[in-house]
Amino acid sequence: MKRPLQRSGPFLCLLALLLSFLPASSAHASSDPAGMVDPDNVYVDSFEGWGTAPAWGGNVVGGWSETKRKAIADLLFDETKGLGLNVFRYHIGAGQDPNDPPGTDADGKQIGCGDHRPGSPLPAYQKKDGTWDWTADANQRWFAQAAKARGVNRWLAYASSPPWWMTANGCSNGGENGIENLNSDQHAAFADYLTEVTKHFRDSEGITFDLLNPLNEPEYGWAKNGIQEGAYFTWDSQDKIINEVGKSLVDKGLTGTKVAASDSQSVQGGISNFNNYSESAKDYISTLTAHTYWTSETDQVVLRNIAAEKNKKVWMSEFGAGEVGLGQPVPTGNVADPDKAQPALNLAARIVGDMTYLRPKAWIQWDGLESWEQNKLEKVSWGLIWANYKDSTETYKVAKQYYGYKNFTKFIRPGYRIIESGDDQTLAAYNPQDDTLVLVAYNDQTTSRSLTYNLGKFDGITKATPYRTSDTESLTKLPDATVSNNQLSATLKPKSITTYVMSSATAKPDLTSINDRSTGTGRNQFEYSGAWSTIGQAGAYLGDDSWSGTTDASYQVRFNGTKADLYGAKAPNHGIAAVSIDGGPETDVDFYSSPRRDNVRVYSSPTLTPGDHTLKVRVKGTKNAQSGGVYIPADRVDVTQPGGTKVNDSAVGTGANQFEYDGSWSYGARQDAYGADNHWSGATDVEYYKVRFNGTKLDLYGAKAPNHGIAAVSIDGGKETNVDFYAPTRRDNVLVWSSPVLSAGDHTLKVRVTATKNASSTGVYIPADRVDVFR
Repeated sequence: MKRPLQRSGPFLCLLALLLSFLPASSAHASSDPAGMVDPDNVYVDSFEGWGTAPAWGGNVVGGWSETKRKAIADLLFDETKGLGLNVFRYHIGAGQDPNDPPGTDADGKQIGCGDHRPGSPLPAYQKKDGTWDWTADANQRWFAQAAKARGVNRWLAYASSPPWWMTANGCSNGGENGIENLNSDQHAAFADYLTEVTKHFRDSEGITFDLLNPLNEPEYGWAKNGIQEGAYFTWDSQDKIINEVGKSLVDKGLTGTKVAASDSQSVQGGISNFNNYSESAKDYISTLTAHTYWTSETDQVVLRNIAAEKNKKVWMSEFGAGEVGLGQPVPTGNVADPDKAQPALNLAARIVGDMTYLRPKAWIQWDGLESWEQNKLEKVSWGLIWANYKDSTETYKVAKQYYGYKNFTKFIRPGYRIIESGDDQTLAAYNPQDDTLVLVAYNDQTTSRSLTYNLGKFDGITKATPYRTSDTESLTKLPDATVSNNQLSATLKPKSITTYVMSSATAKPDLTSINDRSTGTGRNQFEYSGAWSTIGQAGAYLGDDSWSGTTDASYQVRFNGTKADLYGAKAPNHGIAAVSIDGGPETDVDFYSSPRRDNVRVYSSPTLTPGDHTLKVRVKGTKNAQSGGVYIPADRVDVTQPGGTKVNDSAVGTGANQFEYDGSWSYGARQDAYGADNHWSGATDVEYYKVRFNGTKLDLYGAKAPNHGIAAVSIDGGKETNVDFYAPTRRDNVLVWSSPVLSAGDHTLKVRVTATKNASSTGVYIPADRVDVFR
C-alpha cells in the first residue's frame, strides 16, 4: 500500500493556500510608477546574511567524491564562484532505531517508522546506551567545514526531533496520529543532548553556533508514518525544552550560543508560540525564528513588533519554493523541471515580502540540495541544486531557483541596509560604505511591466547594470540602463527577476521623514485637531496610519526647511482634503483611488524660503463621485532640509559625525528607532555621549518612554539645558531638542545622564539614537 508522502520543505497539502498569502502581483497596474527609493526609511540596518540548510542533501552529497562535493560547496558558499551564502543552518540528527523494520505488512498495515526520504534520518551523536559517537553525521559535518572554509560566519543549529530513543514510540518521525512523542521525563535529557553537540562543535569542530533552536515546526502534527524527522510539542513542552536548553547553555559555559525559537511553520504560529511561553523562556530566547510558508503581511508586522518590544532579533529560518505560481492552482502531471523559472519567482516574491514586512536580520532558504528522485516522485520542484542521490555517477543540476536566489545573494551582501524601494515587488538595499545601491524586482505576470524608480534621494547615479533570470536566462548581464533626472525607467520582462546595481550612489542627507505617530506641538510632529483614529496598516509608512472623516478635522506639521512632500493612502472610500502652507491659500487634494494604494505622494509644496513653516491638512467632508466616503489619511511628511547630515548612534568613534560614549551604555535593536537600533544608559550622572560636528545647527532625536529620565544637553561646554525624555507611551525617533543657530565651524554636542526624572516616570534611562547636522 502506498503511504502518503510528506513534504521536503513546506507541507504540500497546504501549498495552494499558502502561496495565496504571498504578495499579489496585481497590486500595481503595469503603467504605475514606483515610489521613492528611500535610504532614510531603513527596514533592516546591517543585514546579517543569506543562508541555506544542507540537511539531508548534505548527508548524501557530503559523501561524494572530493571533486564533486567541493564543486557543490563552491556553488553554495563561495562568494566568487557561487551564491556566497554566509549563514549555515545545521540539522542536529535524531537517528533511527537500527532494529526498526520500516514498511508495511502483507495487509498493508504500517510497521515501524515510515520509509524515509533520501538522506533521512540524519544520524544521532548519542546512542541509546548513553555513549557518544563523534564520528556520526560525517557527511553533513564535511559540508559545515567546507562552508566555514568558504566564509560562512553565521550558524544556526536546530533539531527536527529528539533522538529516537527519547521518544514514546521509538520513532523520530513523530507520534501516533500526530500526538506528542517526547517521553515526559526526557526534556532535560533532550536539552543536554543538544547542548553537548553544541559544545563538541565549539571545542572540536571550531564552529560556535550563534543560535541553537531545539524546535522545528513544533505545532505541526508530525506522524510516525511520515518520511522524515519531526516532532509535535505542546506549548507547555516547548516552554520546558527552551528553559532546559537555556539553562544548559549557561551551565556549560556556552556563552557564544543563544537560544532561538520557535521555527514555526507559519508566522502566526510563531506569534502564538512565543506569547504562550513563560517569562523565563522568553528571557532565554535572543532571536525569534519563523518559517514563512504560511503568512500574511499583518502577522509579519505583529511578530517584528513583538521582537522590537522584547528587544529580540528576527531571523527568517526556512522557506523553499516549488512549482506552484502565485495564486495559481497546484499543477498536474510531471512538473519536476529544474529549468523552470516559476520556483525562482516564488522565492523572489517571498524574499521581497519578508524583507518588507517581517524585516529579518538573516534569511535562510530551505533546501540548498534536493533529491532529484524525490522531486520526480512528488512532482514538485524544490531545491537550488538537484542531485541524483541514488546515482553512482554523482550527477547534479543547478536549478533555476538557484539563479533567482543569486539575484539577491550576489549583490546584497552582509552589512547592507535594506531600505524602502517604493514598490511592493522590489527589494532595495544600500551600502553606505561604498555607495552601492541595489534593486531586485520580480514580475510574475505573463506581460511586461514598466515602472520608474525615483532616485531623488541619491546623488551621483548615472547608470544601472541589470542582471536577469527567466526561463531562458540565468543571471544574465544585460546592457546598462541610463539614469536620467534621478529616475530609472525599467521594463520587467514577463516571468523574470531583474537586479539593478548602481555605484556612486551617495545618499542625500537633506530629507527628514515624519511619521503620523510622531505627535505633539513641536517641530517635525503631527498636531491633530478634531476626531482622528490610528491603526496598523500594512503598506503604510512604518506600518501604520491615521484617518478622519469629520468635517474640518485637521492636522498640522511644523517644520524647518525649504519643501514639504505629503504622503498618504489613496483608497475607494477616501475624500478631498484642503492643504495649505503657513496659513496661505488652500489646495484641494483628492485621496480617492481604486484599488487602495498606501504611502503615495499626494502633494508637494512649492520651494519655500529657508526657515520655519507649517503644513496644514483639513478634512473638507467632500469627495468625487466615484468615492464611497470622505475619509482623509495622515501617514507621512517628507521635509527637505538642504545641507543636512543624519548621524546614527551606531556610528561610534572620536571623529566628526560620530557618537563617543563615556561610561556604561547598552546597545540593542529597536525597530522604530532611527536605523532600527539605539543606545541607552541610566546608571549614574557620569554617563554621557558627545558628537563632534561641523555646521551651524543640530537637531537631537531619541525615544520618549515611560521609564526615561532627564538629560543635560550642552554645546561646546556651555550652559546645560535639561531635556525630559519621558512620555506615557513609548515613541521612537522623536525630535527632542534643537540647538540655537551657531557660528559656522566645528562644534561639540554633549548629552549627560542626570539620573533624575519627573514624577510620572518610572526610570532615569536616557537614549542615544540620532542627530541631524546642518551646515
